[in-house]
Amino acid sequence: MKKTISVVIPLLLVFTLLSLFAVHAEAAEKKIKLTLSTFWPAKASNGVVLQKFCDEIKKRTNGRVEITPYWGSSLTPAAENYEGVVKGISDIGACTFNYTPGRFPAFDACNLPFGATSSLEATYVLNDFYEKFRPKEVQDVKVLYLHSFGPYFIFTKGSPVLKLEDFKGRVFRAPGKIASGYIKALGGTPRAMPMGESYEALSKGIVNGMTANMSTLKSWKLAEVLDYGTLSLKLSLSCGPFYTVMNKEKWNSLPADVKKIFEEVSNEWKDRHAKEAWDHPDIEAIDYCRQNGMKFFKLPPAEEKRWKNAVKVVINNYVKEKSAMGLPAAEYVKYIEKRLDYWGKKMESPWFKVFESLPER
Repeated sequence: MKKTISVVIPLLLVFTLLSLFAVHAEAAEKKIKLTLSTFWPAKASNGVVLQKFCDEIKKRTNGRVEITPYWGSSLTPAAENYEGVVKGISDIGACTFNYTPGRFPAFDACNLPFGATSSLEATYVLNDFYEKFRPKEVQDVKVLYLHSFGPYFIFTKGSPVLKLEDFKGRVFRAPGKIASGYIKALGGTPRAMPMGESYEALSKGIVNGMTANMSTLKSWKLAEVLDYGTLSLKLSLSCGPFYTVMNKEKWNSLPADVKKIFEEVSNEWKDRHAKEAWDHPDIEAIDYCRQNGMKFFKLPPAEEKRWKNAVKVVINNYVKEKSAMGLPAAEYVKYIEKRLDYWGKKMESPWFKVFESLPER
């Protein structure tokens, strides 16, 4: 009997230890499944770069983390993307602050028409701004990374806009309060709408034009319903803030090593997103637009100066309004101008060569 017990007890101990090891091994290998909500289509340049982000996270975590993207606002509408992350409807959100007017007063400063010459330049300024001021308006999420569109231009249907007077009587799709103020200051009538509604609005004459970056015309096939583009690097809406953020509770629940991987990949993706989703596609989209019959013009210096003076009111109104809210709006403006100058001197915009060959009218 004693001999039997002496054999059974060690076996039970071994079995228990093996069971515990198996449980711990299973827990270590347990997959973390996350959802990502975005308004972009999967095949748009931004969608492609976001998919690469998801794939890179999976690769570096050896398959432990799987992110399932929901494209084209199929999980949350564009205007509810950010709040959808806060409420846990999606674990990760990728969209623009501009689709929720009034919700992000500090980041509105990044939209002001200072003029940025590339997405990369604007993205560096945007992230500098975030690191400098850490706006309270985004403290309810984990910010993974921020990026900005490339230069915004004026696109029209029917006839080009070559002088301020050409804006009169025309309706332009303009996302957010700053863009709307920009169009109004130039003499047009702004109308806010998600990008996904722009094609139909242009084709039906609900709007006569829009402000956008060049690659948008290809991603959303808008070159099919537009005829002209008026381009200026000195008048572009500057650092249009786009975000990739995570639900804070979900972030806090992640293992330390997974958090580290997210931080590393996110830091790399600021540059990659700017170049691969905005700057490169912007330049490549020019040929696509021309194949659809579009023509492009650059503003003559004298007219550019008129436009620049006209939109100063947008900057002044922002400072006045946000200062009344207790925000250091004047400091925001000075800082953004300073950083645009800093990064502008360090970067060669891909648009410089394009502008060399553009006619003025």
